[in-house]
Amino acid sequence: MPARLGGDPDAGIELLEDVGDLSLEEAVRDASPEAQRALYREAVGLVPRIQSLPPDPALPAFARRLDRPLLRYKAELFARWSLPAALGREPRAAETGAVQAAFERVADAALQAPQRLAHRDYQSRNLHLGPGGGLVLLDVQGAFLAPPEYDLACLLRDSYVELPEPLVQTLLAEVRPALPDAPDPERFAARFDLLALARKAKDHARFLYAARTRDDARWLEHVPVTVRHLRRAAEGAAARDPAFADLAAFVAGLPEDPCAR
Repeated sequence: MPARLGGDPDAGIELLEDVGDLSLEEAVRDASPEAQRALYREAVGLVPRIQSLPPDPALPAFARRLDRPLLRYKAELFARWSLPAALGREPRAAETGAVQAAFERVADAALQAPQRLAHRDYQSRNLHLGPGGGLVLLDVQGAFLAPPEYDLACLLRDSYVELPEPLVQTLLAEVRPALPDAPDPERFAARFDLLALARKAKDHARFLYAARTRDDARWLEHVPVTVRHLRRAAEGAAARDPAFADLAAFVAGLPEDPCAR
């Protein structure tokens, strides 16, 4: 994190170190495969360190968590904005219900998992290369408790950077034993897919929302990567649990090249 240089806590003002403008997204854009691998190994390696921080009642992050209402909100966004794009029409009640039921299954898995500190938006635009060359975390104010795979799903299924799948699987295999809970491989993979599914469903819906309600088409360039991540996660979830079959079929129908209207 950037160093704190001062501020006025009563006024909610913090003076933080300037860590520059070079994000991980920009750093890997033209990087060699070796440099890309090294940067992402560093980024993934920060996750066990974050999760190993002891609980501190004074920090709001330890009083918040990924819960059922939040996952229901993600389901509502997807049903409202993404499902019509997948179907080519407004969804019927049964189709909306299938989305909601699938997200209830995600919530079940999330609530049964160990709860660890998560950045919450651990993706390439919130990781910068600091003055010393190491990665620095930004935008930490939304941190909360979540399953151990949450930040990894944010980073490795990032809408702004699409990593080669062999690299993703290598990074996951390397970091899993280092997590404080060291989940078994199958449970780890299953929760990773479920959390990526919920995260990318929300992102896809928000990209369409921005384009169609605010005429902000900038986000549409990130839809193709988001859809590919969604498909991979939905297929993985459905292969393990038939309850995700309908949602996976909807996701399969999402176009990679949506128009703003």
